[in-house]
Amino acid sequence: MRFVRLVSHPKIEILGEVQGFPGFHSVERHPNATTVPGLMLMRFNSPIVFFNAPYFKREVIAAVEASGPSLKWLVLDMLPITMIDATGLYTAEEVADSLQERGVVLAAAGRQTEWRHWAESRNRTPQERKVRIYPTMHEAVRVFREMQGFPGGDDLLQPRTAECIE
Repeated sequence: MRFVRLVSHPKIEILGEVQGFPGFHSVERHPNATTVPGLMLMRFNSPIVFFNAPYFKREVIAAVEASGPSLKWLVLDMLPITMIDATGLYTAEEVADSLQERGVVLAAAGRQTEWRHWAESRNRTPQERKVRIYPTMHEAVRVFREMQGFPGGDDLLQPRTAECIE
């Protein structure tokens, strides 16, 4: 039963950078974590499948609404998302549409190959894909900073074009 509960309502974390630690970490566990204005990094700690897809959608939309009108991008950390079934894929599309209506870009970082396979298995053409995919969180943050004109936008990785995968 614990497994079902953990997968149906997984912990969702907002991430930030912590000086002295590589990568991105939960701002809840690290109150000194810094975030980039206009950018939300989110971790959904479970696959996105038929029985937790409504929870995923509800929580993402709630986080976006709570962040206010200055939010420009939401980047989903894909590393803990080991699978997306058809319902999860369609839900991600709905979330991308809802965020786009609010002027927010939905991006994902990591698992590029898996996302491409998931989209292709659901007959999604590249033109139908709505989520920008980056190879890493650092790359997504770098591109966001560069596009928004923040300093430090080019101090992470070399420019790389995002794929739109959905």
